[in-house]
Amino acid sequence: MKAGVTILLFVAGFLFFGWMGRPLWDDMRILRTEIARVQGVLSGLESSKQAQQDLIAAYNSISDGELDLLLNQHLPAKTDTGNLLIALEDLARQHNVVINTISFKETAPGVQPQTAAQRQRAAAAPQQQQLTIEELAFTISFSASYEDFKAFLKSLESHIRLVDVDSVSFSGSARGVYTISLAAKTYYRK
Repeated sequence: MKAGVTILLFVAGFLFFGWMGRPLWDDMRILRTEIARVQGVLSGLESSKQAQQDLIAAYNSISDGELDLLLNQHLPAKTDTGNLLIALEDLARQHNVVINTISFKETAPGVQPQTAAQRQRAAAAPQQQQLTIEELAFTISFSASYEDFKAFLKSLESHIRLVDVDSVSFSGSARGVYTISLAAKTYYRK
């Protein structure tokens, strides 16, 4: 009888702890998955922080002379159509694009201050060298397959000279080679 009571108490204790422990066990599993998720986010943040520190170190390692050179490449001091033409021809050659025509057109001069407050600020700071950014519009007509055109456009997008594409028009042919007209603009300092 004592053995039966002991077994009964043991089973009752086991069931009681199971009944009480089950919610705690479920909470522990939920917390473990949450901990794993948070650790994943933290590792992502650490890698982002490391990438940021690497970029800052790379930026700080660039000398003033190199920064001036990069600025002159991104935003030259004159229209510099010759270098732009050479760059466009190089991109075309790399991507099997046949250039038909290229035309350049300088746009209207930079916008002057319009409001009274803007005119007042501009007049109050004549000793500061004001950087005027001008636009150089160009239209390029070329022949290429669609895949070659996409590759050309991707290279143009990542080119060191800033280029904004305004419009693109296609005229097709049966051979899969399109005649494409691309209107874009680039910038220069005045």
